[in-house]
Amino acid sequence: MGISQGGYLGKKLVTFGTPALFAPNPLSGPPGTPVTVTGSGLGAQQGNSQLLLNGAPIAATPWSDTSIQFTVPADDPATGVAWASLPKAVPLVVSMTGQLSNSATFKVT
Repeated sequence: MGISQGGYLGKKLVTFGTPALFAPNPLSGPPGTPVTVTGSGLGAQQGNSQLLLNGAPIAATPWSDTSIQFTVPADDPATGVAWASLPKAVPLVVSMTGQLSNSATFKVT
């Protein structure tokens, strides 16, 4: 019984919960807009985690366990060219140690 309990506790110590995102603030804006996305289980530091905008990684700083800040890029990170057909609702997702968060929506205007 002692070994089983040790295995159970060991798994609890190294298993991370799935990160969760809440609505961004603001909900929409043009390129250059600073945005804060709050959530939970995002990790105290960015490390190998990534913020994905429209399915592609973007720079995010600062990064904490409960919030991430980024600036809406001039180009769509998924295509590398200027945003087309604005306004455009795009998904925000966090990838943390291989686990994906839920999706939050930001509208590029």
